Amino acid sequence: MSDHIPDAAIPTDVPTEEKTEANYLVRNRELSLRSLEQDITHRGSFGVVIIGVYLPLWLLFVGTVVLYAGFKIISLSDAVLTTLLNTTTFNVIGLATIVLSYLFFRSRQQAGSSSVEEP
Repeated sequence: MSDHIPDAAIPTDVPTEEKTEANYLVRNRELSLRSLEQDITHRGSFGVVIIGVYLPLWLLFVGTVVLYAGFKIISLSDAVLTTLLNTTTFNVIGLATIVLSYLFFRSRQQAGSSSVEEP
């Protein structure tokens, strides 16, 4: 998307003060659209990273610790094992929730209507 505001977007017979406001409104709209495009791109990439990489690594770690402790390869007390598993679980779930709630945020106004508003 170009950073230049097209001349056709602003009529030439408009006073300078209104041209400035029109420039602002056109630029604001362009930036909003660019932000939405970036959000869509990030939703896909972060979704893949969180669901496809981060959570499986966490499951592998937790499974490894439990198996090693179960086969007495490492010696951990029950309290340490419980604390380790609980804190890692809550950290992973909390981080995923925070990131995903930001990426898939819908304002209350958008959530109430299913159609796209026209300017």
